[in-house]
Amino acid sequence: MRGALSAWSTSWVSTQLSGNVIPQQLCLRPREEPRSVQTQRRSG
Repeated sequence: MRGALSAWSTSWVSTQLSGNVIPQQLCLRPREEPRSVQTQRRSG
């Protein structure tokens, strides 16, 4: 089941990347930075 979960996780991450929803799950760095960047991109 671990292999299946790994494959599913990878697939899901790929989907998120393709969907342009990267920063939050993948980059668990400061949440304020990605949000600011996304807000600027959406506003701009």
